[in-house]
Amino acid sequence: MKYSRQLQAQTKTPNGAASTTIGSSSEESAKDAASLRLYEDITDLNIVNVTITENPKKGKEILFNCIQTHAGKSGLRTSPYVVPLTPGHNFKLKSHNVLDPAKVKAKDPNPWVKTVQYTPGNLANETQEFRDELGPFVNEFAVPRDQLMSLFENLKSNMAGDD
Repeated sequence: MKYSRQLQAQTKTPNGAASTTIGSSSEESAKDAASLRLYEDITDLNIVNVTITENPKKGKEILFNCIQTHAGKSGLRTSPYVVPLTPGHNFKLKSHNVLDPAKVKAKDPNPWVKTVQYTPGNLANETQEFRDELGPFVNEFAVPRDQLMSLFENLKSNMAGDD
C-alpha cells in the first residue's frame, strides 16, 4: 500500500504534465521493491510500468502496464535479479474517474465514479486457443473500480482454462 501511495505522489513538470516523485530512503525503496516482488510472486501479476498524469477535469489518471502470467506456470523467483521467462498476457489498466450521468441528473456533489479500463495487449502473436480462453478479455472494456478484484479473478480463471 505504501508503494502505491508513493507512486501516486507527483509534481508538475514545466510543460504541465505530471511526473512521479518517489522520495524515500534506500532502505524504504528496498522494502518497497521486496514487497512488490512478493506481491508479483503471489498473484502472478507483474506491473511493468506505471504512468501518472493529471487531467484538469477528471483528476489523476494512472496507467498500469501489466503482464499476467499463466496460472501455475510462473513459479517463484530464484533470485531477486532474475525474472523467470514465462508465458503471459500483456494488458493495460487505466484507473480514472468517469462522469456518471445519473449522479449529474441527481445533482450529486461528486458525480464521478472511479473506473478501471482494461485494454488487452497485442494478441496477434497468441494462439487462437489462448485467445478463446481469454473470452471477454480479448476486448477493451471498463468496470467500476470496486469490481477490479472480480475482473482480476476472472482473468486468472480464463487464463487457467477454468470453466
